[in-house]
Amino acid sequence: EQVVGAALGEEPGRVVAAGASAVLLAGTFFIDDVEFYHDQGGVTLGKQNLTESLKKNICGKVRRELVPGTLEVYPIHGYGAVAGHCSRY
Repeated sequence: EQVVGAALGEEPGRVVAAGASAVLLAGTFFIDDVEFYHDQGGVTLGKQNLTESLKKNICGKVRRELVPGTLEVYPIHGYGAVAGHCSRY
């Protein structure tokens, strides 16, 4: 219930986006041997390479906003929740 309530709070898309770059750049989000596959850029291997790529290409350059009324949050018993929504870039 807390996860669902937090996700439905004031401007959830903006809150997530605001903290995302800091978490990604701090290197605490990915495991060391992460593999990231992009449909146009191909594969990026390793936390350091992915963090550098995100910093160079995404952070501070892309703005994502939640489309009002599209957020759907479903609780997962004993774990948390999964959320989906439409974004405007």
